[in-house]
Amino acid sequence: MRKISISFLILFGLCAGAYAQDASPQATPKPSDPGDVVRISTNLIQLDFSVVDAAGKTVPDLKPDEVEIYENGRRQGITSITYISGARKGIGAAAAQTSTVVSFGPARRTIALIVDNLSLSAESSANTRRALKKFVAEQMQSGDLAAIVSTAGGVNNLQRFTTDKAVLNNAIDEIKFQGNASGEEGSLAPIKPTDLEKGLAMGNDLMIAVTGQDLADERNRNRSAADYRAAIYAAGTLGSLKTIVAGMGSLEGRKSAILFSDGFKLVDRNEQGLTESGRISDLLRQLVDQAARSAVTVYTIDARGQQTDGLGAQDSVVVTKPRTTVHVAGALDPVQEDLADRRNDIQDRQAGLEQLARQTGGFATKNSNDLSYGVGKVLEDQGYYLLSYSPDAETFDSKTRKFNNLEVKISRPGATARYRSGFFNVPIGEAPATNPASLVQAANSALVTPFGSNAIGVTVNASVINSELTGTTLLRGTIHIAASDLTFVSNPDGSKKSVFELIAATFDQYGVQADHIAKSNTINVSGAKYDKILAQGFDYPFELPIKKPGTYQFRVMIRDTVSARSGTAIQILTVPGPK
Repeated sequence: MRKISISFLILFGLCAGAYAQDASPQATPKPSDPGDVVRISTNLIQLDFSVVDAAGKTVPDLKPDEVEIYENGRRQGITSITYISGARKGIGAAAAQTSTVVSFGPARRTIALIVDNLSLSAESSANTRRALKKFVAEQMQSGDLAAIVSTAGGVNNLQRFTTDKAVLNNAIDEIKFQGNASGEEGSLAPIKPTDLEKGLAMGNDLMIAVTGQDLADERNRNRSAADYRAAIYAAGTLGSLKTIVAGMGSLEGRKSAILFSDGFKLVDRNEQGLTESGRISDLLRQLVDQAARSAVTVYTIDARGQQTDGLGAQDSVVVTKPRTTVHVAGALDPVQEDLADRRNDIQDRQAGLEQLARQTGGFATKNSNDLSYGVGKVLEDQGYYLLSYSPDAETFDSKTRKFNNLEVKISRPGATARYRSGFFNVPIGEAPATNPASLVQAANSALVTPFGSNAIGVTVNASVINSELTGTTLLRGTIHIAASDLTFVSNPDGSKKSVFELIAATFDQYGVQADHIAKSNTINVSGAKYDKILAQGFDYPFELPIKKPGTYQFRVMIRDTVSARSGTAIQILTVPGPK
């Protein structure tokens, strides 16, 4: 009977939870807008996809009659199609039509850079940090919204989307080797002889009765145990990635997620040496569905870089006279079998990355020691089409099927489309929370989620103050709020009133909340003062105790109680220890 540590079980339980969505009918289909989030509803399907030519270059000038959309093998009628440019220069806009592909100017680039520290070796972690540093220093452009995200850290350790390079660099510095699925620091698990092979090599008399089948059975058991362990990590990676993708759904337009990973297998082997699929494939399908609903395109980068499948310094191969002279009936050459396993492992883990990217509309970068090259390719791939069609009546009929397969066909010679492969037959409800309990829950969730909201302009300016009088350390500063983003109502005396909630908290380097503020605030202003705060905003002073040295994230959320819109901000601060 297999055994697995409690931490693995907790990881699997948290990251690979049950999947569910609520059904809700939607509004009448309307022309696509580049700010729209892709929708999957009972009477409207919106799908974003990219098109490249034979050289891999983006195709921005398709005609409507060059595009066909198929749902479960049946061609659908396109109601609108729009091209949104990925270029950073030149902005234009027009209304979507069915007679031509209308081009819009560049949409804001929203990019989640996801560090799969459930799989990354120490070597791959260092490669990833270098690529992320280069992205922030050289590849990130003005207006880009980015986040550094971890698959192993839990939601409190995920970094909010920001344009602040200092915040991103701080998050990169926190990336550490966690211990990967193979339990090794190198990107490849070292080759080691099995226990039986060691006994044979040592000429142990107890090994006389060993057969080739015994050696094969031992190898199959070892392979099965390694695959089982890797599958637990892969489930954690896909479960975390699904949570991240779901969190990006509230952001506008098309979003990109770049996964830096050592890869994962979609199938594993049992103790009889037979390959099996199931749990990982199911999790991948759920992730593909979530990516379709959240309009997120996932790109993958093999962080191991260029790999060799030959013997290396890390490998331990026992070659002695008994090993070379004793012929065990039915046994294959152990070294060649180890190398074959290594080749298969490299290919299988890359295949998982390739399938994940392909089914979510992206592409995989592999066998390159320059991970920044893969990031650059993603940044060049930001132009996309947004297509709408009305689904068939049976699309959401659970008796017909559970998963709807999509296919985009391009008739232009040499051009191919990248798109998400489908979605479950459950429409998404978009009704906002209306009861007080759910609004409070939404506010708390907004504070700890990595994906900030910018519906209300919020900035924070805090500093660490050491009070010699009291001997305490304080976090003190101001939160600047854009009053023009708040809702003001008229009082009987003609003055204006706005009510907003402020929730702020400090989180230590492990994502644990230290101290917090939670207050409801009312502003009453009139005349020139009202005009002034609308034009300039206002500052909200605050003070929080800091109990011990360390690096902290100070997170703030402002929520308008009338419109339920919110805004978030974050600042990284370091509290020095005693000298």
